This record gives sequence, structure tokens and C-alpha cells, in this order.
Amino acid sequence: MRALLSLDRPLWTEGLLAKRHRLALPTDARAAAPAAYVRAADPSVERLEQEYLRTTDQGAHQRYDYAAPAFEFACRLVYDESGLVLSYPGIAVRAA
Repeated sequence: MRALLSLDRPLWTEGLLAKRHRLALPTDARAAAPAAYVRAADPSVERLEQEYLRTTDQGAHQRYDYAAPAFEFACRLVYDESGLVLSYPGIAVRAA
């Protein structure tokens, strides 16, 4: 797991800020972003393949299509002007 640059925890939306900043993708660019995934039940560690695609912004909000094939999960992430997550469908939505 040494080659992995991030540690993802379920419901850890704050980590998405650092990952978005580190990837710094221009519109229509795609990047793989594997992470170490720690299971809470046993606690085993495994490589989690993830992919981000920067889509067109919606006003001042950046949008990314995210996929984690191991969990058959995909969604569109939306960030505010400060880079904080507004919407992580199925996981979290920031309340006003």
C-alpha cells in the first residue's frame, strides 16, 4: 500500500477537499486516484480503485463524476467556491 496517496474512510467528505486539490483536473480530464480502504469490521486494508472526471462547472461550483467500481458506486460530486463538498449523492449533502 506504499504507493497509495490517500486513505479513504466511509463518510469522510472532508478528505475529498484534499483529493480535489491534489488532482487539480481541468474540465473534461480524467484521473485514477487509488486509495487505501480500511474496513471497519475486521479491519483489513485493501486497495480501492477510484476515478474522477472533471465535468463542466455549474456557476461557481466545480463538479466531478466519481466512480468506485469495487462498490458498484458512481455519482456526481459538487464542490462550493471554497472547495468544500456540497453534494456527495448517497453519502452526504451539506445542509445550509
